[in-house]
This record gives sequence, structure tokens and C-alpha cells, in this order.
Amino acid sequence: MTPPSNKQVRKATETTARERAAALKAQAAREERRHRLMVRGGLGLVVAVVVGAVIAIPLMNNNKQPAGVLKDVTAAGATTLPPWAAPTDTATAVAQAGLVLLPNETLERHDHAHLDIWADGKAVTVPAYIGIQGGAQSTGLSSLHTHDSSGVIHIESPAGDRFTLSQVFNEWNVMLSPTQIGGLKAGGGKTLTVYVNGKVLTTDPTKLELKAHQEIAIVYGTAAENAKVKVPSSYEWKNGL
Repeated sequence: MTPPSNKQVRKATETTARERAAALKAQAAREERRHRLMVRGGLGLVVAVVVGAVIAIPLMNNNKQPAGVLKDVTAAGATTLPPWAAPTDTATAVAQAGLVLLPNETLERHDHAHLDIWADGKAVTVPAYIGIQGGAQSTGLSSLHTHDSSGVIHIESPAGDRFTLSQVFNEWNVMLSPTQIGGLKAGGGKTLTVYVNGKVLTTDPTKLELKAHQEIAIVYGTAAENAKVKVPSSYEWKNGL
């Protein structure tokens, strides 16, 4: 048998080298595709987990209802005519609401309600710093308080705590009953009506439980005076409240 020439050996060697290079290139391409799939799969899993967590958080917050017991506090407060300022003795007012002054905000429960009041056809201001000792230089605050005169009631408390409208008025040191607010009493052609989200409340307003984004309106006066009041069914919440 005639041995292969040098040219034939060289050609065979080059062919083998090209085949080996092609095989290595194909293997590298397969590894690259496998790597990309693994990365995409990992990112997809991470995105799914993150999206799931983001979705789950608001759902849990929306579904979490306060589980505590409502305090049945005795209505207490001044029986004077409006306007009514925030009390100077905050600690006593907070105590008569069955609450305590805390050194800082507790936000396990954090939501807000809004309070409007009309007396004899005129709006009555809900003052700043109800439930806050020291005013702007706060040295303590209760779980129910106001930061300004917008009528927004801040509920910032341990998880599960529940509160009533009576506690707000006790902290404000303004008497509230089904027939009276401060020194204004129903009778002699005057009525006292409480609305929640635009609907007349037919139960005792002092026992009304405060819930997130309630619009509470109290209207006192004659039929003619009350007819001038446009009772809101909601409040325009801003700044993330």
C-alpha cells in the first residue's frame, strides 16, 4: 500500500482541525444558549417573587382589620359655644379618652378619617394639635391626633387598636352626645345630625368606630340653616394620606 503523501497528510490534518474547531464552536454556542436561558429563568423567578410580594403587601394591608376591643368611654368635655380650641391640658384630655400619651408615633396601624362640623350654617374649625402635647414642639402624642386644622384625624397606633368618635371629642374636650355638641343642644327647632360618607347615621355617634378614609360630618342648626350646608360624601385625600 502506497503511504499518503505529505500533501494528503497536511490536508487531512487541516480537515480534522476545522472539524474540531467547528465542534468546539458549536459546543460553546450551546453553553452560551444554556447560560442565557438560566439567567432569564432566574430573573423571571426573581421578578415573579418581587411582583408577588408587591401585590401581596397591599392585599394583606387591605385585608387586615383591627381586631381589638372598642373602648366604651364616657362622653366628657366642655359645654361651651364654638369655636373650640385644642385643650391646653392635653394629658388630662387624652386620659378622659381612655388613651395615653406616647413618646413618638406608632405606625403598625396608620390610617385617617376626616371630620367636618357645621353649626348654624357656618363651618366650625377642627383645630390642630388635638391629642398632641406641646403643639408643634411635640413632647408626646396619643394614637388619635390632629396635625393641622384640615379636619384630618390621624390614627397612628399599635396594630389591632380600634377607636370611636367619642374618643376624639373627649381628647378635644368638647361634649358630644346624640343630641348635643359642646353647648349646642337639639330642640326648639334645632337639630343635630351626623353623616358618614354622606349618609345619615341613625345610631349613637359617640360609638361610631373610626375607619380609614371615613368622611364624618356633624350638622347643627335649623332646617333653613342646615339646607345651606352641602354635606360631603367623601374627602379629597392628598399627600399619601
